[in-house]
Amino acid sequence: MSEFRRLPCRTLPSFTQNPVIQALQGHGIEVTAIHSHMLDEEPRLFFMHFWAHDEAMKLARGLRAALDRVATKTAGTAGS
Repeated sequence: MSEFRRLPCRTLPSFTQNPVIQALQGHGIEVTAIHSHMLDEEPRLFFMHFWAHDEAMKLARGLRAALDRVATKTAGTAGS
């Protein structure tokens, strides 16, 4: 069994926090901290730390579900 334990910190816009937390927790990934370093940035950015101990593929599916809840633009669509 391939296992993965520590997951890196991610930076998220504030409006995506709740959907991302729900997706992570729904896949057995524990959110351990949420914090901000900046005072006046727009949009507000928060750092999220999370941790899990499970099969790598199961955790990858959980991370994918969380990333699917973050609205982003690719370089090719910027400004469109």
